Amino acid sequence: MVRSNEEAVVAMMKQTRNDPGTCQRETRGWFDAPSAGDRDGDKDADANDGWASEPKWARVYGDRTPPKGAPLYFKNKSGRGFGHRCGTRNSVGGCRSTDMSNGVYRPGITGNATISQIEAQMGLEYVGWSRTISGIPIPGLEAPSKPKPTPKPPTNVTPPVNKNSIIFRIGTLNLQSLPPQKSLTKSLATLSGLQLWGMQEADLKRYKQELFKKWPHVVGIGTAARPANNTYSCPVGYAKGTFSLDRASAHKIYDGESGISLTRRLESAVFTHNSSKYKVAMVNLHSVLMKGSNQAKRKEMKAETKKVTFATVDRHLAKGLPVAVTADANDTANWFGTTYKGHKVRRVKNGIDQIVLIDGDHHKWDVLSERVIDNPGDHHTLRTKVSLTAK
Repeated sequence: MVRSNEEAVVAMMKQTRNDPGTCQRETRGWFDAPSAGDRDGDKDADANDGWASEPKWARVYGDRTPPKGAPLYFKNKSGRGFGHRCGTRNSVGGCRSTDMSNGVYRPGITGNATISQIEAQMGLEYVGWSRTISGIPIPGLEAPSKPKPTPKPPTNVTPPVNKNSIIFRIGTLNLQSLPPQKSLTKSLATLSGLQLWGMQEADLKRYKQELFKKWPHVVGIGTAARPANNTYSCPVGYAKGTFSLDRASAHKIYDGESGISLTRRLESAVFTHNSSKYKVAMVNLHSVLMKGSNQAKRKEMKAETKKVTFATVDRHLAKGLPVAVTADANDTANWFGTTYKGHKVRRVKNGIDQIVLIDGDHHKWDVLSERVIDNPGDHHTLRTKVSLTAK
């Protein structure tokens, strides 16, 4: 048994000093937890090992307002280094961290900071928080209980079927190109069973070759013989047994800026459902990251992203088409709201990864289920089962 989240907050607030570079040891100490050990073989039981000790069910990725008394994890942007761990002293993003004092990096001082201040001062990227410490459940941070399952209808009763509806699955996945992930094949396997999907960060030539090997008809990254350059990084895939491609085009969303991003294009495509002949428009994009220096330029690039995205969606809606937008938005907000220019909007999201469904003139969307699948990259695969019904 380890200390509860409330008890850990009392312990962390009493501490004001630490040996520099001992974040994992001090953080687990607040919970009176044992060492996680050296799991990656770098001869140091560091923050990376601490996060690796937390089971997948206990990890909550990307939540920047974790509950009080939760252990956090930050990774090094370079992919190397020891990472960082700290704890939350309240439920609005206030942290207690080693080597920080009033939001400023101070080796040897244990003090208060926010998630953003730790990222900026230590050059790290926030990953998430866990319900366990060294793999042991933390009292007070238990996962919400699952609702009781809905009783299944009798097997001898055939549920009514709307003959005007088609049902299929849509997904989105950021492939992570910096640093390149080594287990791309495993990540791509999480797209199995989808009929339409968008991918971001398909920058590298070997990524494109892997995609073409698995799906020769993927659109938005050139051809297998001549993969396009890395500004074409947001391909769209589809199941040929379910959909046929009508047309596809790429639109530049912003010019690159040194230290911020490459030039990026979004991919737009229109598909026909093979059996019903319903038409569906897809828009896939990767928005600019708003963390880091040169905020004025980042805001300008984000404004360009939204402008091109809205213009592309508007062209499809003007033709009466229902639209599915898949995106690493680098933003948890819903750009389209609950209605967009008189069209009903439904959204499925996992942090900054989003699937937005906008009704057309003659067809409406419904979300039947949603699912998040963990994979070896730095984003999860977000999936949803949808229905498209003639109005």
